[in-house]
Amino acid sequence: MKKFRLPPGLGDELDEQLSIENKVSFWMIKRLHERGFSQIKTPLLEYFELFEDYRMPNQKMYRLGARDSRELVIRPDMTLPVARFLSTQNVKLPAKFFYIGDLYRKNRDLSGLCDQAYQLGVELVGYASKKAELECLELLSELNRTFLGGRLNLELGHAKLADEALKVLSIDEEKTLAIKEALFEKKLPLYFKLIEPFRSNRSYHFFKAWPRLFGSVEEVETSLKKLEIPETIEHSLNEVFEIAKACEVLGGHKANLDLSAPGPQPYYTGIVFKGYLPNASRNVISGGRYDRMLESFQEEPEPAVGMGIELSFLSELLKERLPRTKTLPTLVYFEKEQLKQAMDLVKNSDSLQLSLSDTLEEAMAEAKRLGSGLIDLTKEG
Repeated sequence: MKKFRLPPGLGDELDEQLSIENKVSFWMIKRLHERGFSQIKTPLLEYFELFEDYRMPNQKMYRLGARDSRELVIRPDMTLPVARFLSTQNVKLPAKFFYIGDLYRKNRDLSGLCDQAYQLGVELVGYASKKAELECLELLSELNRTFLGGRLNLELGHAKLADEALKVLSIDEEKTLAIKEALFEKKLPLYFKLIEPFRSNRSYHFFKAWPRLFGSVEEVETSLKKLEIPETIEHSLNEVFEIAKACEVLGGHKANLDLSAPGPQPYYTGIVFKGYLPNASRNVISGGRYDRMLESFQEEPEPAVGMGIELSFLSELLKERLPRTKTLPTLVYFEKEQLKQAMDLVKNSDSLQLSLSDTLEEAMAEAKRLGSGLIDLTKEG
């Protein structure tokens, strides 16, 4: 007999985890419909060129051939397919959408990470106002209060802060990229070596402190007061502090700042945020603003804000916190001619289930295995 195994990085999900996924997703879908979001569904397969500039430093795409000789991929991201959809359909903007579906990203062998993710996300397209970010954060506050026990920790940053800060050094693109890479990847000896030639710059002490500019709003504010901040980042900094303080007003989660974090993808242009739970190895939520969302697809770009919630990872983390309470059923054993009578009983009760056993002995063994009761209709007939 052959034994079939799943490819590395993939996994099946059982009832316990799926019940949590369903509980969270059903609640989110209900809330999103109430808030005026429309659901969108895109194919699992897309042309490779859609994701050609998609940044996956520690992962790869699942790639496969296509009938028309153009390479296909299994989608690693949902935002770009939504952008492709909007550019090809006559959709009136502004509009709010949500999606739910699987993503596939090939991780390094032996990393212990799963390649598949079940994600629910939202896209608010055509909204330039910061109220779009606030709606996302308010949704997260609700999710945090309802399911996460107030344990969600948000980390805020700005996707363009690094580019804006480095403008004051008047350096070429190659040096800018080298400094950003060392900063983002926390290669601090290299980073300090790269900024050393700029000791005479009035903002040098800011650059020296930059890798350590993370923590609570109060901690980062206190650190910045001691530094000469580049004028080029003042607007972005104000945006970050404005949104962080709005999180405090909304309640429901703690907000920290990280001013040296990169944007999740090149298309991000403004506020970015990630959501973490205690003892989690990675973030469960990621989002932010991307105001050039459609520029690769049409002449006029559109402002947009979006976020994704990894339901599969979240449900795994919530197993202990939200244990499934199983109600033991009572089985109904019946003869074939008693089917209608059995169905009428089951239909009017949440605690009754049909026994599909052929004999009473088998039904009794089934009830014993399940730890449930048994109603024998044959005794009554």
